[in-house]
Amino acid sequence: MSLFLASLERPQLGLVAALAVSLICVIAIVWSVGSTDRVTYLGPDHGQEQTIAQVRLKTLPQGSYVIERGAIYKAMRAGCRYDVNYSPQVGRHVSARQRTKYIRSAVLVDCPSS
Repeated sequence: MSLFLASLERPQLGLVAALAVSLICVIAIVWSVGSTDRVTYLGPDHGQEQTIAQVRLKTLPQGSYVIERGAIYKAMRAGCRYDVNYSPQVGRHVSARQRTKYIRSAVLVDCPSS
């Protein structure tokens, strides 16, 4: 890598640095925005191992969602649809359905009248 940088002239080095900074900014924006799925929350997934700090959720469509025990989780009601925002993950995973998604926020979309 240093051989590559040594072969560049000063204006080219500035261009490489600007491209690197731009790429880092794009990654930071994507990370901060996250990804969103619309799911129907069915309740905690009692078939999965739970921790003191986090709860695995049962959803439709089926997915592997984890949320921290807190105000957002306490406000969620079974049978209601939510737009859940989760942190994006980079790297290999088995499939989109089996990849664990760590929920940052959940916005109520609609809830059938009980």
